[in-house]
Amino acid sequence: MKLLIPVFLLLTIPFFCVAETGDLCSKTTTGTNFWFGFMENRFYREEYRTLHVIITSEENTNVKITIGSPLSPVFSVNYNVTAGIPYPVQLPWNLAEATGSEIKQTRGVHLTSGKPVSVYAVNWDPNSSDIAVVYPVESLGTEYFAMCYYPNIDPSNPTSGAGRNSEFLIVATDDQTRVEITPSKVTDQLVPEDSTFTVVLNRGDVFQVQSENDEGSGKNGQGDLTGSRVVTDKPVAFFSGSLSTTIPNDKCCYDHLYEQIPALQSWGSEFYAVPFQSRAGDIVRILAAYDNTAVKIDHDSLVYLNSGEFYEFVLNQPYPKEIISGKPVLVAQFSQSNQADSTFTNGNGDPFMIILQSTNQSINRALFSTYKATKEVEDSAYVTIQRNYVTLIAPALEITEMYLDGENIGSSFQPMNSGEYSFARIEITEDAHLVYSDGETGFNAYVYGFGGFESYGFSAGANAEYSLELGADIGFFKGDTLVFCHGDTIILDAGPDFESYLWNNSSTSQKVSTANEGLYWVEAKAGGCVLRDSVYVLKSNPKVNIGEGNTTIGCSPYQVPLSGEAGYKQYIWQNEADIIISDKQKIDADSTGEYRLTVLDRFNCAARDTFSLLLLPAPEIKIIGDSIICSVKNTKLEVLITGEPDSIWSFTGNFDWFTNNAELILKEKERFSVQVETPSDGDFEIFYKLTTIDGCEVTDTFKIRFHPQPENSFTIEEDNACLGYSKILRFTGKATGSAEYFWDLGGRLFLDTISEINQVYLISAGAVQPEPAPVKLIIVDKGCRSEEITQSITGAPPNFSMVADKTRGCDSLNAMFTGEMTTYLPVQFYWTIDDTVFYNQPVFEHSFDQPGLYNVKLTVSDRPTGCVNSFNIDSMIRVYPTPVAHITADEEKCYAGEALLVYTNHIDSSFCIWEIGGNVLTGFDYDSVVAAIYQPFEQVKLTVSEFGCLSETFEMMLKRKPAFDFSVDYDEGCQPLLVTATANTRDPQLDFLWITDSLPLAGTSNLYFFPDTGSFDIGLIAFSTQTGCIDTLIKPNMVWVHEKPLAKFEVDYPVALLDNAEITFINYSENAVNWFWDFGDEYNSTEFKPRHRFETTGEFTTVQIALSDFGCADTSVMVIKILPEESYVANAFRPGSDLAENQVFMPAGSGMTNEGFALKIFNRWGEIVFESDSPLKPWDGKIRNGVDAPMGNYLWVTTYTDIQGVRRSEKGQVLLIR
Repeated sequence: MKLLIPVFLLLTIPFFCVAETGDLCSKTTTGTNFWFGFMENRFYREEYRTLHVIITSEENTNVKITIGSPLSPVFSVNYNVTAGIPYPVQLPWNLAEATGSEIKQTRGVHLTSGKPVSVYAVNWDPNSSDIAVVYPVESLGTEYFAMCYYPNIDPSNPTSGAGRNSEFLIVATDDQTRVEITPSKVTDQLVPEDSTFTVVLNRGDVFQVQSENDEGSGKNGQGDLTGSRVVTDKPVAFFSGSLSTTIPNDKCCYDHLYEQIPALQSWGSEFYAVPFQSRAGDIVRILAAYDNTAVKIDHDSLVYLNSGEFYEFVLNQPYPKEIISGKPVLVAQFSQSNQADSTFTNGNGDPFMIILQSTNQSINRALFSTYKATKEVEDSAYVTIQRNYVTLIAPALEITEMYLDGENIGSSFQPMNSGEYSFARIEITEDAHLVYSDGETGFNAYVYGFGGFESYGFSAGANAEYSLELGADIGFFKGDTLVFCHGDTIILDAGPDFESYLWNNSSTSQKVSTANEGLYWVEAKAGGCVLRDSVYVLKSNPKVNIGEGNTTIGCSPYQVPLSGEAGYKQYIWQNEADIIISDKQKIDADSTGEYRLTVLDRFNCAARDTFSLLLLPAPEIKIIGDSIICSVKNTKLEVLITGEPDSIWSFTGNFDWFTNNAELILKEKERFSVQVETPSDGDFEIFYKLTTIDGCEVTDTFKIRFHPQPENSFTIEEDNACLGYSKILRFTGKATGSAEYFWDLGGRLFLDTISEINQVYLISAGAVQPEPAPVKLIIVDKGCRSEEITQSITGAPPNFSMVADKTRGCDSLNAMFTGEMTTYLPVQFYWTIDDTVFYNQPVFEHSFDQPGLYNVKLTVSDRPTGCVNSFNIDSMIRVYPTPVAHITADEEKCYAGEALLVYTNHIDSSFCIWEIGGNVLTGFDYDSVVAAIYQPFEQVKLTVSEFGCLSETFEMMLKRKPAFDFSVDYDEGCQPLLVTATANTRDPQLDFLWITDSLPLAGTSNLYFFPDTGSFDIGLIAFSTQTGCIDTLIKPNMVWVHEKPLAKFEVDYPVALLDNAEITFINYSENAVNWFWDFGDEYNSTEFKPRHRFETTGEFTTVQIALSDFGCADTSVMVIKILPEESYVANAFRPGSDLAENQVFMPAGSGMTNEGFALKIFNRWGEIVFESDSPLKPWDGKIRNGVDAPMGNYLWVTTYTDIQGVRRSEKGQVLLIR
């Protein structure tokens, strides 16, 4: 199949955003001067490679396009563009498309026009293409961040095909542009991540940076350059995306990603992301430029990002999302790969990337066209674009003023969740279209289409005006308010893209720092644009007072209730080791130590108060012995003293035994025991008191009883009047009147009391049983217990039986009961169930509607004789309740990774079925289990079977403490040491507080400064806003700071003459084991005390580097001067000269000193005419008596000690001129 379809793109005509200086603040996508470039696309077949530039204008105009340096372009062409008609220009791809990584190439494309135009760049390869709107030079900036995607290497073509790199491209617009590049991942040329390198580009140069990708390495996102930062000293154009990749990585197929990225000055803080029509879901990325940028997506929890970090989420059909941020962000929406939702789309769609426009970048008019392939594709499997759409976002109050191709489309809009904005997704024909709005605010428009593995998408223009935004804390306020904590300072940043700044505090810098609350505003100017913004800075100053003195002293056991003020977001109680002991508002201090309370208000600002409790040690005492003494009148008691060492409580005279009754005699009072006697029975109290060395008193009380032992005995006699019906039970033992008798008749019943005083009773003979139960008796007489006596029933057997057809059930039961006499007698049957239900027939049926254990009693009565027999079967009917599964675990508790779960209602017959995180445990022995909690919330289920009755499943949600860790960039170093600690976690929604010597500091990372040597702990507190749980992690001795050596040295001669220039270096360094010497003359040494000869004169900077065992270094520097050994001596002088230096004579030596100096002047007869003892006293031409010496030749001789202590002597002649 052959396809030959023309390409059209768009014209955007935005209304400008106006400050006080009209349109000077507007930076649109329309202009007359453009520099741009093309990133590398995948390369399968050369004949398909296509680069297009699409130009549209509202007026007829001429256009010129060149490639490369403006002075010597490699391509140049001129065109005339007709108003309102998109004009495509094809460029030679081998001249304009960047290739490779970190190579300067002269492949920049320069487009100029006589009238304003809009420009779009297209890089097309079958099934791998994308479109970028091109910004004019006046809309460019000097600071950018890259937006890319994870690479996914195609194993079938790893070197030049799909998935090789994410990438970005810099296009210079001026000569000598200095570019600083900080990649977020290792580059293709192995520049480390987060390191900065610099290149200098001239106009027309392009510089492409691609990621390093190791095929098969399995490194997740190893080459995603998103977050890479580019800073320049002159405006550049910046593009980013991917050579060709899949979105997400595990779905086919590949596509080129290509967008021009707006400069940081044009980023926004309010966006609306609407799912692409016909797709099941899209990927959205939010990229931050500033640390601690808060981002809120609809009603979800806040996400905090640092500079260069991004947050990614899936935008599912049909739900749009509002995205707001406290600081400017960049937002991109990615179409997913074909197979991500091929059944949803009927197989149409593949990746592309669109940079979303913020609400303040709206336009009022857009003329655009749909897009299709530009060349014939002889491939029956190729499917071109099938369906085209436009997504429009506008204020809800202005949708009635929206038009598409002249037709009002207000009814096509749907409201957003916020209600402030609405959106429409409209399928459009393959043609040119015009969208415009008569409203004041305007709209955002995105055009896209799908077909097979082909796709495209672009923004229909933007009003990329200057942005001045001081920020807002969106988590707390809707307005322009920033919060900082008392004791901190806050930095207000107006952005780097203005020429001048004026703050209301008279500062003229880009940033101001303040520690004061109040309203701040700034006026910023750039190229005639004047913008103003204001923000209220709110200082949060939480206060906490535990409410006690600094220190309280008490005797153990002792506790003090402590409480922080109500109304704070979080309470963190810690001990002196910074271990968290509670997260409640109130606690009881009950042990010696320090109690530190840190409170966090709703702004995460902290305050702390401290309370100390000193508990004086006091042992625990307990009197032990028999408390009930039967038959005897004496006993021995002992006392246990535990909990504290002997030194606290073992000294003379500090204990006492005493009682409250004179009839009780205490003998042999010892520290650990006492003998007790009494002449009479009764109840008594005994006391033991112990005093500690600190004066703390500890007392224990012991109650004791003396009482006679009961004697147990009874008989069972035949009742001759009613054989088979009843028996006579007679007590024959001995007990006091206070005795209690515990009879067990084995189901038989008391029929009558013959003598209560003598314990004589008439009892029933009972029913027929397979094994008749005996009669038992135990006597308890004021705690004195008899042995159990057992006797079997003999004589006449029972005369009836009682049975039930069913005796077990769940929740309810129907049972048939039958009573039958063993001999034929005319008797009456009386049935009783739990003494509440009565029947008077031998056979009956009864329904048990409630669970329980039911006692059944049958009484038979012979009316003529008056004889009665009765029998009771305890729990004859057992209706078991369906068990109720319940777990003794606390859903409010934060568990440390695992929780002990106990079935609350467990009995021996409980068969438990546990479901915990996908694991199932069953058995009779599983009344308790230990559950591992892997997620912040973990669901547990319990089902129980008892006596064949199955419970409903009980479910509960457990939560665990935050799972987190932290690392440091340096765990060892030399003093002073700066260490950055960074938290990491697999849990979402964690806030972190770093433990310091003062208040905890919030953030995912913290900078520690260690000026001293030694080992240092680092601690981190994590708080989950998802679960409300908190935990502390302290790593002892995590950072070791090694002592820095002291570099210090001296030399024997800091100044020396060349003929004596061998210098000895004296090493005074400390704590060093190795040394490196640089003598400043291309020579060096590693000796401890080197000697070095300098061969030339001059000043030499000598450097000593001292190294310790741990590689710590220190440097000491000294300048050594080497002077020439020759002296300069004039051969003539004239006292009357106009030049002062020619009026006197003195031999001048560079190494000459005052020490031992002597100058003598002789006339030709050998007479001394002048003498001097200092170089500062030259000969002025006079002889000793002050008379001028005659003109002529004179001899001179000088002796002196040079700077190295060497005696020297020189002589010569000098001519005195008059």
